[in-house]
Amino acid sequence: MEEKLISSKNDIKRIRTYIEGLDEQIQGGVPENSITLICGSSGSMKSSVSFNIAYHEVLKGKKALYISLEQSWYSLLNHMTNLDFNLSKINLVVISDLSEFNQKIQKVKSGKGGAFVITDIGAIRKEIKAVKISPSSDWLNVVKNVV
Repeated sequence: MEEKLISSKNDIKRIRTYIEGLDEQIQGGVPENSITLICGSSGSMKSSVSFNIAYHEVLKGKKALYISLEQSWYSLLNHMTNLDFNLSKINLVVISDLSEFNQKIQKVKSGKGGAFVITDIGAIRKEIKAVKISPSSDWLNVVKNVV
């Protein structure tokens, strides 16, 4: 995608958060094609905000990737079900095993409509610890090579 200068802030395409009052405070949502860090202390609803944005975009037919660094995928989905997200409304793809990675990603890429991919880095990190790698390597580099 070619970058270009904008003439006004209205030229920036945004992704809504679907949180009443928040979109108005951040000029309509988070900028498209940007990396946005959602940070806060434990219990500040970071996962819920992130999941909410991705969930609603998937309902509109888009694809979303949610990378869970610490929370297991089943804990995340149980929490979201508790918050009344209807997971049966979306194409949900969980990647918690490296042997499934390529197959599941190809299926999502070739599929039509929205898909919500959850990658459980904690589970993958445990799996990688069992793999012999050189002392100068770490699990993150192994994941980069797989992707």
